[in-house]
Amino acid sequence: MAPGDTGAELALVRDSVTQAQARIRLFRIAFGRLRADQMIGAKELRGLLRDHAAHSRFDLDWTPTDALPKPKVKLALLCLLCIETALPYGGRVQCRLDDTMLHMVAQSDKLKLEEDLWRILSDDADWPQDIGPSRVQFPILRHAAKMEQANLSVQLDRTELDLRIIAA
Repeated sequence: MAPGDTGAELALVRDSVTQAQARIRLFRIAFGRLRADQMIGAKELRGLLRDHAAHSRFDLDWTPTDALPKPKVKLALLCLLCIETALPYGGRVQCRLDDTMLHMVAQSDKLKLEEDLWRILSDDADWPQDIGPSRVQFPILRHAAKMEQANLSVQLDRTELDLRIIAA
C-alpha cells in the first residue's frame, strides 16, 4: 500500500471482513447445534439476512416481524444456502415462514440446477459418495427437516425453484 493511498485498500479489507462475519453468523445458526426452545429475535434475524443479502447475487424478500424458534430459522437458512447454489447469475428469493410451513421460491432467468441433489433432497435415496464440501447443506437440510418431523418437497423448472417444508 502506498502512503496516503490506503482508503480504497482498507475499504476492500473492511468489506471482506464484514462479508466474512455475516457468513459466519449465518453458518453458526444453519450448521450449529440448537435447542428446540431457543429463539432468535426479529431484529437480530433481519440484521443477519440484510448483511448476508448485501453480498449475494440475488434479492431476498423476507422480513421477519416476530421472534422465531431457532430450529425453524435453521431450516430456512439451510434452504437459503441450497437455493443460493442455483442462483449464480442472480435472481429473486421469496420466503414465507409460519408455524406450520416454510415456503421459499427462487426465480431467475437462468437457474443452475444440480437436479440430482434437488431430487434426493425430497426423497429417501442415498446421497452420492462424492458430494463436495460446497454442497453439504443439502443432506444437512434433509436431516434437519426429518429431525423437525417435517415433510420437504421441491418443484423445479427452468426459471423457478419452489421449496416447501411442512410440519407433519
